[in-house]
Amino acid sequence: MTAYKAPVFSHYVTLQVTAPVILPSPLPGLVMAREMGLEDQEGVLSENEAPPAYEEVIGEVSGATEVIDDGRIDVKLNSRLAKTLSRLMVKHEKVSHAPPIYSPQPAKASVSLNIVIQVVGSRGDVQPFVALGNELQRSGHRVRLATHDTFKSFVTEANLEFFPIGGDPAALMAYMVKNPGLLPSMDALRSGEIQKKRKMMEEMMEGCWNACIEVDQDSGNPFVADAIIANPPSFAHIHCAEALGIPLHIMFTMPWTATEAFTHPLANIKSSNFDENLSNRLSYAIVDCMMWQGLGDIVNSWRYKHDLMPVPFSEGPFLSDLLKIPTTYCWSPALVPKPLDWPEHVDVCGFFFRDAPKYSPPPDIDEFLRAGRAPVYIGFGSIVIDDPAAFTNLILEAVETAGVRAIISKGWSKLGDTVTNVSKNVLFIGDCPHEWLFQHVAAVIHHGGAGTTACGLANACPTTIVPFFGDQPFWGAMVAAAGVGPEPIHHKLLTAEKLSQAIKFCLSKDAVNAAKEVSARMYNESGVRTAVESFHRNLPTENLYCDLLPQYAAVWKAKVANKTLKLSKVAAEMLISEHLISDKDLTAYQSKPIHIVTRRWDIVTAGSSSAIGVYTGMMSNATGIISKPIDEYKRSQKEGSSASNAQIAGNMALASAKSVGRVHSSLFKGTMVDMPLAVTEGLRATPKLYGESVPDHEPITDWKSGAKVAGKEFVQGFGGGLNDFFVKPFEAAKKDGAKGFFIEMGKGTLALPTKLGASALGLVAYPGQGIYRSIYASTHSGTSKMIAIARREEGSYLLPKHEIDLRQVLEAWENFGGNTPDGGVQVLPRANSSSLSRGSRMASRAAATTQSPVSGSQLARIHHEVDCSSTLSPAGESAASITPAGIFDVHKSRYAGASAAMAFPHVLGVALGSDAPPKMCSFAYNFGIRPEEVSNPHGLLGTIISEYDLGLFSDIFFSAMAPIADYYAKNILDDPASVRVLGIDHIIAWAMRTLYLRATTRPNNAWIASCTAMHLIEAVGLHEEENIKKMASVAGAAAIGHDADRLRRIFWISWAGHNMLSYESDRSCVIFRSVSCQDIIPAPGSVADQFVRIAQIIPTPNSPFHLELQPPTPREELFERLKALDKLQVVDPFLVVTKADLAFCFYRRIYQLKMGISDEIVHLVIDSGNAAVQAAEQLASDGHLF
Repeated sequence: MTAYKAPVFSHYVTLQVTAPVILPSPLPGLVMAREMGLEDQEGVLSENEAPPAYEEVIGEVSGATEVIDDGRIDVKLNSRLAKTLSRLMVKHEKVSHAPPIYSPQPAKASVSLNIVIQVVGSRGDVQPFVALGNELQRSGHRVRLATHDTFKSFVTEANLEFFPIGGDPAALMAYMVKNPGLLPSMDALRSGEIQKKRKMMEEMMEGCWNACIEVDQDSGNPFVADAIIANPPSFAHIHCAEALGIPLHIMFTMPWTATEAFTHPLANIKSSNFDENLSNRLSYAIVDCMMWQGLGDIVNSWRYKHDLMPVPFSEGPFLSDLLKIPTTYCWSPALVPKPLDWPEHVDVCGFFFRDAPKYSPPPDIDEFLRAGRAPVYIGFGSIVIDDPAAFTNLILEAVETAGVRAIISKGWSKLGDTVTNVSKNVLFIGDCPHEWLFQHVAAVIHHGGAGTTACGLANACPTTIVPFFGDQPFWGAMVAAAGVGPEPIHHKLLTAEKLSQAIKFCLSKDAVNAAKEVSARMYNESGVRTAVESFHRNLPTENLYCDLLPQYAAVWKAKVANKTLKLSKVAAEMLISEHLISDKDLTAYQSKPIHIVTRRWDIVTAGSSSAIGVYTGMMSNATGIISKPIDEYKRSQKEGSSASNAQIAGNMALASAKSVGRVHSSLFKGTMVDMPLAVTEGLRATPKLYGESVPDHEPITDWKSGAKVAGKEFVQGFGGGLNDFFVKPFEAAKKDGAKGFFIEMGKGTLALPTKLGASALGLVAYPGQGIYRSIYASTHSGTSKMIAIARREEGSYLLPKHEIDLRQVLEAWENFGGNTPDGGVQVLPRANSSSLSRGSRMASRAAATTQSPVSGSQLARIHHEVDCSSTLSPAGESAASITPAGIFDVHKSRYAGASAAMAFPHVLGVALGSDAPPKMCSFAYNFGIRPEEVSNPHGLLGTIISEYDLGLFSDIFFSAMAPIADYYAKNILDDPASVRVLGIDHIIAWAMRTLYLRATTRPNNAWIASCTAMHLIEAVGLHEEENIKKMASVAGAAAIGHDADRLRRIFWISWAGHNMLSYESDRSCVIFRSVSCQDIIPAPGSVADQFVRIAQIIPTPNSPFHLELQPPTPREELFERLKALDKLQVVDPFLVVTKADLAFCFYRRIYQLKMGISDEIVHLVIDSGNAAVQAAEQLASDGHLF
């Protein structure tokens, strides 16, 4: 295979090369603190010279670039800059590549992964990844596509999970059209567009991170990524993968890996006495450096926020190459073959084509296609054109001149909207699938998006490309080189005459034949499947699998019998639920850790650069002594803070004091960690200057690894230095005589002090670095805790959904040396997910009406209680084993008291195993009359629905709830911010605890928990908030603000749950006296408001501030309230179940009055119960309550 030489195409960056340079053999290292090497007389770089200065890279690139009027950049690539960049770049050996093998069937993955695909760009950029996502699904993976909100329906219609990352693609397209270069125009700088786009980039990076760990925004299903696929413009990919320690795979539609075969698509080199191969290769370094120069501060700010260390400028632009990130390019090798100098982890797989959508053309398109010869297609998709009217007129003139029929896509620029008199040979259309339309046209003219280009070539359409920015000129050049179309015409140079000539070229016999030839070669390609195979091939398979459940990815590790056991989310939750391990035994496992290190060249440049870095850091922090208070003041003014002047002044003083502390800390870290480490690494790297290979040492992540590396490097460095000086010269003398002796003696003379110095200083530097990293990790643990919580949550969610043989897991556990409890482990039976028809339910009800009420023993068999909080079911305890109210039972695992005054967060924290449960004293409140002879609300359900229906209802609904609410409650309690002071988080924790206990069929304990939540509301004073009393009506948050609306919902949901449970269990409610409150007016679609509205149907008084003990409600009123409940229309399955619960309560009270039950009442309850069973099945399928 020969390297493909792309034709020159003019756009974006113009690199003017003024001196001949030969690319040297690569020596790994950073740009030095100052330049020490000299050029020889020929101007050729020497392999053994030291590299140029660290900080001079920025100056070199900036000084060699200039923005010109059309948005392009003139770059003067002199020999000094060439030296700098060639040292930084990673050089790969040329390899031969066999053509890809295309599989006719999708390959089933050996491990099921949660894959997040991060895409920034237009619809054309997103579409290939939709096809990829569907193929990954067929391989057994769960796929989430994270992109702009605009494309939600496009993604979800393809049955992929969607997650919004923010950003406005239309605004990005408009900006790129106006500023096609890597550097913005002066108009953009003056207008403030740059700051807006930088903020948008910050938003999208944060959105990409949230897409890795947050629950689905529609279904609420938990999700934590096990692997990331991304296109390069998403920028957050490497950093998200580093935080999670998971595999990353880059996929893109344009070349982003340095090669000698062709220049970077965003650069155009004008060579003069300069090696073309090196010019092409350096163009990638130029583009990477300029991008990092513009975005590096945003990236490092994001990294700091998420507890990652900053990346230096010298490493940031080249991370993908340095870390050997697997990369797949989705274009046809028939069009652009894989360059020979790309390494094995870079693939070219073919275009990504989605499954063709089902499409029937509207009458206007169908009639137009039938009315004459095949038209040409003209469309520019998501490109936003400044003057669409003028552009439309240009197109129409060209079409008329060429004498062709044309279909013109309106696109985002709304082409044709201003045209009043349209020729019969022209049809303006809206959205239409290219897969269908391109089968019916003679040629295509478009902007050159990769997806559109691929679709046209696959359908053998000759193509003219009118590029605007990005990779579009690249594809224009590739199409022209293949003979499928003319040279690309930049949109600013487009005229009606040029477009007319381009159309005629496309209709020529040569262009048509070339298009057919390319299409025939593409026919046998299967780009999406090949890309999936590439993804699987590059996974770290040995490190990926769970040791107990190898079909799942490992995310945890635990020590078992002196062995490290890798566990998946599900396996960990199974072991915890069986009490074989605790959550404290789990530590995060990284299947693909990423370590970004600073490369060094020699002692002088390493030491000087480190000293400069320490000085710069100190000066920056010293500046903060003045600037940070000013920033704090501006922030308070901008946010409209209600804080007093004294508070603002205090915050300003604190900001200044922090900067003072940072000055001292940067000085201490610099002198005690950074400089010793830099000098050590510089000494260690010095042998590279005379051609000796210096292997990388193991990554230092904590004090243990630091000490290990120090010991190992001391032995190897000390021995190596002595060997170089005392042994190698004599060995060389035997082989090459005196010449060999003196050469090796010279090397040994340099090696002895450098290697011995590095080994000795490393005893201090490496442990120091390890200690620093340990301290950093312990003080920057918020992100790791967030990841751990999200993984535990997903594990709890997945556990009841997977059919897993527990005995098989236990057998694997025992093989690893783990202990199992005596008597083995009983596997909980699963709920029957089948649904009964309305007829069968009515029949079962008729049979059940002749039976006696269900006994307690029958209920114990029906309700398979699930409890992942290590509590024990009261059904299994004898009366003698229960200790007096208010303390723990004999098992020390659950609170057995019946007094609401004693059930406070400390008790909950202990029961849940919280690391730091809040400590509170008991409250002495009078709760009024509380009858202990509580009638079981389920006891009489057998008279209206069958035992089977009751069991189905309970199992499906209750078993799905237990792992979720309980785990949330524990983690809220473990949050240090919520345990110091009694606050809103405690109320939320107890509201969740209430839901959990009720969902595990413990209404008595659920009522206790709800009492606690209400007393916490009173203690915090939430019930006295003005906006709580006023209530928000349909306007919701817009009327009172989001914070107040959040408090309102917390209060009313807590009250509604308490009121429901009190009524259900025949208990009194907590009373808030001397406060008035309006009734709630539910906002449409608000689950919280409708939940409260259901609770308000409970007999008067229906305000939480007027709840008093009432005599038994008359039968007529109960019947009226039952009918009112039936008329209340709700859709959410949780609300449907809640309605049924209250309907059962009304039925039970009517039954207790012994005044007769009409058929109408029975039917109302039956209908409610039937709807609840279906809703419960949906809740179980969704795996969450709301």
